[in-house]
Formats: sequence, C-alpha cells, structure tokens
Amino acid sequence: MQKDVMQETQKPAWHETLDAAFTHARQATLRSLFLIAALQPDLAWAEGHVEVVIRETTRPPENDKVRIDVTFLNMGDQPVFLHKPSTPFGRNDDALPGDQFVVTDATGRRMPYVGSGPGYWGPTRLSHFVKIMPGQSAHKEVDLSASYMLDRKGDYRVRFVARLSQQPDPDPDVSTPEEREAFVPVAQRDVTSNELLLHVSAERSDQETVMDRRTQSASDAL
Repeated sequence: MQKDVMQETQKPAWHETLDAAFTHARQATLRSLFLIAALQPDLAWAEGHVEVVIRETTRPPENDKVRIDVTFLNMGDQPVFLHKPSTPFGRNDDALPGDQFVVTDATGRRMPYVGSGPGYWGPTRLSHFVKIMPGQSAHKEVDLSASYMLDRKGDYRVRFVARLSQQPDPDPDVSTPEEREAFVPVAQRDVTSNELLLHVSAERSDQETVMDRRTQSASDAL
C-alpha cells in the first residue's frame, strides 16, 4: 500500500520543471500588470462604459415639437455619473441646457443652438450628477425645436455628443470626502450616439417663433 501511495504522490522530473516554469511565468505576468496599473491609473479604475441611443418618440405629435428620446446605457461593471448640465438632465423642461446635438440639414449645414442654456449651477457637486448602475439606463425626452433652428421643413441628420470628464469640485467646502470617494470617474472623455434621420413637415414663419419659445423655456427650466 505504501508503494502505491508513493507512486501517486511522486511527480516525474519533467512535470516539476513544467510546474516551475508555469509559476515563474504567472508571477512575471502579475508583476507586469501591477506595474502597468501603477504607471497608468486610468486602467485601474474599472469604471462603467456609457452608450447613448437616440430615437424618435412614439408619442403623438404635439404642435410643432420635434421630440427625441435620449437613452444612456451603462454597459460596464461600475456605476457611471452623468453631469446634468452637460446632458438633457440639466433642465426640468424638454429643452436642452446646451449645444449637445449635431444637427445638419439636407445640404450639410449645421443648425445653430438657440436655447437659453442650463442656468447657474455653481461649483460642481455630487448632486449635479445622474447615477446609473451597471446594466441600467436613464433617458430623457427632449424637443429639438426648442433648442435648434429647425425653421424649414425637410430632412435633418441628428447626433448627440456629450463630454464625460466632469468631476465634483475637490474643494472641501463644496464636496465632502465621502462624496468624492463615492464618485467613480469614467475613462471615456466623451460619447457620441447613433445618427438619426428626421423629417420636419411643419415650416416656421420666422426665427421670432423660436426665440419666443426659448424665452418661455428659460422661465420654465428652473
């Protein structure tokens, strides 16, 4: 019986050599990974990854509004934080807080942003972000005609673009250590949506119509 045990526990010399080589290679690989993480902190964040999808809403047309649904998806394994003033979440109405879309007409001419902006937010705080957990999404419906000069009927190409590099202000009078620790920075610096082809059937009489709506949107935003 003892002979059988010895046969089971003893390994051939070539097997021990292979084990030693494998262990050495694994340790070398781990050292390389730790070194890369130390030299490049961005690779050690393990943040979420944001994708944006835009589409026309399925709601019935309302006056001459051009409604778009903007959906943010967290495709990663960590929470993501979207800066409200840099996304449609920066306003309480359906206007946009900034020039966040690339809108071009059939000739390729870019339509100007005519919105009233996000208003005053002050120093950036954790409460100025929308938190999306891994595998979750957040969306907002917007009216492009409230923020862009869509004064002529025809086809328009639309893309959403946003910066994702904003972080809470490190000033201790603005953000507490707990808030800064809870914030997970995103490795992406920006995100671009799919391109959407829109057809605007109603033609506006003049720019004053848009400016009137912009003034009304500003009063309703905050």
